[in-house]
Amino acid sequence: MKKTVKFVVSALAIVSLLMTSLVLVSFAASPKITLSTGTTSNGQTELIITVSKGSDLATFQAALKYESDKVKLMSVEYLSGDKNVSNTENEGVALLNDVWVESVNDKTDIIRLVFTAPADASTTFSLEDIVATDSNDNPIDFSQPVTKKIKVKASTPDQATDPSATTPASGGSSGNIPGGSTNGTSPNTGRVIASAAGVCGAAVAAAAVVIVLKKKNGKQD
Repeated sequence: MKKTVKFVVSALAIVSLLMTSLVLVSFAASPKITLSTGTTSNGQTELIITVSKGSDLATFQAALKYESDKVKLMSVEYLSGDKNVSNTENEGVALLNDVWVESVNDKTDIIRLVFTAPADASTTFSLEDIVATDSNDNPIDFSQPVTKKIKVKASTPDQATDPSATTPASGGSSGNIPGGSTNGTSPNTGRVIASAAGVCGAAVAAAAVVIVLKKKNGKQD
C-alpha cells in the first residue's frame, strides 16, 4: 500500500513538473509586439513599436493604420534592422518593412513614427497585417491587431526645432540602418516585401520591393 501511495505521489509530481514546463515553453514561445507613445521636444506625438525578448525576429512587415483626419504622419525612423523600406503614399496607413542580418532576440524598439495633430483629439493607432519570420524562416505568430488609443495635443508640423524627428515620411523610402543589440542568429533567408497590393481597398502607388539576406557562411562574396 505504501509503495502504491509513493508511486502515485511520484507520478503526480512528474506530471506537475511536465505541465509547468509546458506552460513555461508556451509562454516563452509567444513573442509580443507592443505600441507605446510619447511626446517630442516640440509637442509632436511619437509612436514606438517594440518587440519582446526571445522573439528571434529576422523579418518584419506590417501596416500601421491611423486616423488621418486627426493626425498627420511626419516621419518614419527605423531604430533597429539592416535593410528597410516604408511606403507612406496613402494617408491613413504606413507600410513598414524591416530585415535583420542577425535576428533580434532582446526586447527592442524597432520603429518610431512621429505625428502632428491639427487639434486636441482622441485617436487610435492600429498595427495590422503583421507578417514576420525568425532566423529559420519560420513564421512568428504575433497577436494582432495591436492597438493604442491615446489623446493627442495640437502640434505644429514644423520639425526644425525637433532634432529627434529628422527622417521625413516618404513613399518607397529605404536605407541601411545600424542593427544595434540583437543577441540573435543569422537568418537562413530573410525576405521582406513592400506590397504594391491594396491596403483598405486603396492601391499603394509604389513598386514592390524585395530584400533578400542570405545566411552568413564566413566567406566573402
